[in-house]
Amino acid sequence: MDLHITDDAVESENLIPNSNHLCWVFDNDEDRVSVIKPFVLAHLFQRHRCLLVLPKETVDEVFAAIGEEDFNIESAMKSGQLQVMEPVDLFFAGGPFDIDVILHRMQSAWGAAISDGWERLAVVSDPSKLLGRADERDWLALEFRTDFECMTQPCSMLCVYDAREASGSFITQVIKAHPVVGLGRGLARNPFYGPQAQETS
Repeated sequence: MDLHITDDAVESENLIPNSNHLCWVFDNDEDRVSVIKPFVLAHLFQRHRCLLVLPKETVDEVFAAIGEEDFNIESAMKSGQLQVMEPVDLFFAGGPFDIDVILHRMQSAWGAAISDGWERLAVVSDPSKLLGRADERDWLALEFRTDFECMTQPCSMLCVYDAREASGSFITQVIKAHPVVGLGRGLARNPFYGPQAQETS
């Protein structure tokens, strides 16, 4: 499967804040930050809680990029609007990869966001360096379950994958679980997304 996403197809200003489940595939560190930054800023300015499930070095880069927009990161951290978690703590804390346990952690996170007075939880997740610790089929099953949760709960999620860490077949399949996808710096609605996608994955 080939996705051809060009600058002409980009609808970032509308797609980023108005999509519940996005996938962005990158192959260099600069693109990683360039796609995370607008997603986080869009939700912060809408007064949503943002949870960054990212390695520390990526968090530092994202904070630096957000700081360039004169957003007060320290204040957002103190208020609980901006939170950080290491990917291993979401996907493997306390044991092996378990989809039900992972989803329970996510459900607890957006439940806490709502009870704390935020309108929505926006999550950025980059599990790229952990992919080898579980079977690709299990990661894909998690993505399809997450897609359902994002459709039915007050949660938006940007799933970021490093093409240098994942197989081509995995990227091809994981894209199917997201209604909006990006490659490099292009973003578009996904013509391969739909209820039948999991059956063919």
